[in-house]
Amino acid sequence: IRLPLKLILARLAAPLGIVVVLVALQSILVGSTPLVSISVFGWHVNVMREGAWRGLLIASRVLGGVSVMILMSSITPAHQIFHTLRWLGIPKGWVEVAILMYRYIFILLDRAAEGMVAQRVRLGYSGLRRSLLSFGTLAGSVIALSIDQAARTHEAMTVRGYKGHMPFGSLPAMSTKDSCIMGIVLVILIFSYIVVEWGAI
Repeated sequence: IRLPLKLILARLAAPLGIVVVLVALQSILVGSTPLVSISVFGWHVNVMREGAWRGLLIASRVLGGVSVMILMSSITPAHQIFHTLRWLGIPKGWVEVAILMYRYIFILLDRAAEGMVAQRVRLGYSGLRRSLLSFGTLAGSVIALSIDQAARTHEAMTVRGYKGHMPFGSLPAMSTKDSCIMGIVLVILIFSYIVVEWGAI
């Protein structure tokens, strides 16, 4: 789908940080078979084999889920994702919240980018201490903006006759092609599950 590598790395940066912490904690806290012994500032830390494998398993699940989400968000229009959520029986209130989040997240991102540019012009990121202070101020201002935007959005929706739920149109019928693809995917998943379960036995 020709996604730029920088964009993929940027979207995977936060999950990768979480994955590194998870693998490190699992490797140290779980298991009884020492794999490697590391000395850190006079402390001797043993990396356990069982914990390392368990951490890598959790990491693969996290990165796999995030990768699927990135792929879906890159090739699927937002309205089709919301239609799918409704088709799956997700409560309408959750779908409404997802629609509003998708609508206003880009506004908040623009505000955050403008604030960061203003801070950079004023040398707000010239040192580590000032960078942390500037980032904290920016995060607080974005949270305040989101609360203010939520109140204004609710007022605007109430004025336009919002009664607790949005009017949704009828769901489009699933095409034959989509039905075939879904059937093939389900068969592959069931076959993979059977193979894994039999392999474990």
